[in-house]
Amino acid sequence: MKKIIVLFLLLALCLPLFAGCASSLESGLEEIGTKTEEQKEPEEQETGEIVYPDTFAVGYATIDISGTPSEGAPLDYYGGKATGIHDPLLLTCVALWDGEEVALVMTADLKKMYGNTLFNTSDVAGKSLDIIKNKFKIPAENVILSCTHSHSAPDAGENHASNLRWQQYYYKQLPVVVENALRDLDVLDGAYTGKSIMEEGITFVRRYYLESGKVKMSPAASDKPVSHESEADPELRTIRFDRKNKKDVLLVNFQTH
Repeated sequence: MKKIIVLFLLLALCLPLFAGCASSLESGLEEIGTKTEEQKEPEEQETGEIVYPDTFAVGYATIDISGTPSEGAPLDYYGGKATGIHDPLLLTCVALWDGEEVALVMTADLKKMYGNTLFNTSDVAGKSLDIIKNKFKIPAENVILSCTHSHSAPDAGENHASNLRWQQYYYKQLPVVVENALRDLDVLDGAYTGKSIMEEGITFVRRYYLESGKVKMSPAASDKPVSHESEADPELRTIRFDRKNKKDVLLVNFQTH
């Protein structure tokens, strides 16, 4: 478990935003065109026992969580509504196995996974952790669950009818991607870490101290903001896992706001 703890400390230095397979980055950038198909059936899970190697191993999987946009599902962007799909919303999962325990680094193409109350166990994030714990016996403290902060996605924090339909689809896709990542576990041929500095302006803190002494996110000029609540972390960090028999896996982590 020591290796997983070290990796989590590295990841915790900044907001985890993307978990991806290095060799699939280029194909992921291809335009897929605008589509308005009806919601696809959740992917079927593979059958058979999951094989865990005797030593440290890494697995990777990704899955489409777009749901049904043709119903005009509200987006998490100032009341906008979807009429189709240009690029799919993805949920990615990197599984880390140290021979005894599993840790997961997961990223969803959503703005957020909670409502107005942070860490509410009934929100999407809380239910996601419950599903993972109940089905795979992986405790919440072994899971990093983050979002890319996409505004072009369902508002996961609101319980409108269309959002609830999307949530049910998401909850069916979630265990599939975790299981696929576990089935993809492969021992390492090498692992590397890297660090760089983000271009100025990309990383910033939206929470400001006001002249009144209060703290507010994205205040207007009339709020008389004085300073940022904290300094932004300008570092971009990467961890690359070279696997012996399967594609390499790349984690890219950085703060936005």
